[in-house]
Amino acid sequence: MNAQRLQAVNELLNAWDPIGVAAWVDDEYEAYAPEVLRLLAADADAERLSAYLTGLALDQIGLPDTEGLRSGIEAATRSILAWWTAS
Repeated sequence: MNAQRLQAVNELLNAWDPIGVAAWVDDEYEAYAPEVLRLLAADADAERLSAYLTGLALDQIGLPDTEGLRSGIEAATRSILAWWTAS
């Protein structure tokens, strides 16, 4: 995978920052960037990317399912897809 693209996705995931730690660490979500890139390369749509981020937040990170979390996921999905489209 392209290192620049991985870094860009990591930055977008840090901007989402569902657990609120990106101000202190910049690699908290780094392990998830390759899967996001894989989905994008496979032409994942907003629904598929959102489903991945939702599973990540709820199942892997263990966050509660709140309206704020869902709103953040929608915003992150839009940002990631906008970046991918522009790149």
